[in-house]
Amino acid sequence: MTFLLTSEPLENMLLNDGIQTSEAGAFVNFTGLVRQSNPAHSNKKVTHLLFEADESLCAKEIHLIFNEAVRQFDCTRLKCAHRTGKISVGEMIIWIGAAAPHRHQAFNACQYVLDQLKALLPIWKKEFYIDGTSQWVGNAPMTEESHEI
Repeated sequence: MTFLLTSEPLENMLLNDGIQTSEAGAFVNFTGLVRQSNPAHSNKKVTHLLFEADESLCAKEIHLIFNEAVRQFDCTRLKCAHRTGKISVGEMIIWIGAAAPHRHQAFNACQYVLDQLKALLPIWKKEFYIDGTSQWVGNAPMTEESHEI
């Protein structure tokens, strides 16, 4: 089971390496890309995204998520890579791969990891728009100022 947070483009990585195995009858992967507009925000045109993450907390949580995916879906291998930093439209944000005995297990494991990652990991997304505005989508990261009483 592998999890990678990186500022490097995912397109340049050999993400499938080491995940396919003769123990598994199915391998499924999911790729998330930066889209050019956000339907949830009046279809504002996006120029790029900025992702920030708490690496140490992500490592702890993803371990729990992977363990549960293995338990629920009998995965033989799981791998996930998530970008941080500035990411342009069309670039890959996230890649998840799951190998399992059967296709429905691999599909479900991939979806489970994605859903749990989005719900539980401290990874924050800021959208930048063509009109010069920007906004955090979901929760904003904690800053020193937000800790002040």
